[in-house]
Amino acid sequence: MAAVRSDRIGPPTGLHERRVLAWLHATAGDALAGRVVWCAAALDGGHAAGRRLREHLHDDLEVVPLAVEATEPPAELARQLEAMLAGVPSPRPLGAAARTEYVHGAELAEPALGGRVQPGDVVVLHDSFTVSFAAALRDRGAHAIWHLRRRSGSRSPCVRAAIDFLDRGGGGAVDAVVIDERQSSNREGQITAFLPAARLLDIREVSLGGDAARGDRVALAWTSLLGDIVEEDRADHVGGTIQVRPVVAAR
Repeated sequence: MAAVRSDRIGPPTGLHERRVLAWLHATAGDALAGRVVWCAAALDGGHAAGRRLREHLHDDLEVVPLAVEATEPPAELARQLEAMLAGVPSPRPLGAAARTEYVHGAELAEPALGGRVQPGDVVVLHDSFTVSFAAALRDRGAHAIWHLRRRSGSRSPCVRAAIDFLDRGGGGAVDAVVIDERQSSNREGQITAFLPAARLLDIREVSLGGDAARGDRVALAWTSLLGDIVEEDRADHVGGTIQVRPVVAAR
């Protein structure tokens, strides 16, 4: 059973809330100091997601785009998987031939990465093509994070089939899966990370109010999650236990 860690990030209403937000920011900064955060993408949707994340994080971290050429035939399959994640049924079965195509995408990882990604760096994989690079990134000592964007309001069979295929084809090698979604009120968002090795579900509830600090709250949600991932993804936990947040933030 996974442990659950949760923080709410909204406009502070008192001294305690301000201290908690300052503590989240400081601990994330310590964990990510000296690391480059790469936004890896090959497809249009992935490039757009990477740009949005860089806009949020550029003031706090060294965030760099990692553009990967969408080489065929795995690129066609990756676009099909992206459509399935958006709720569009697959025009063809995801059988042995599809798995062979996807493995070919993973074989392209090494030349695509070149000498840029270094041990300890954080690589956010923004689309179905780059997810296949997860094992190669981990072999380099980098932290591989699958950014699974919520694009369908339903848990349709095609969404589950695409996630299962990606999990078997590359997603299973990631250090964490991050899902961001907007709640039905459209004023609340949630960014959640699942760390398989630590058996941890790490949640940030974010107020998306229209004030000037909205972008700062989204940035803090992402940086604090990335900091937690770097600290926890390969740590040993006796019995799978994760310590909870302090009730009162450090002064």
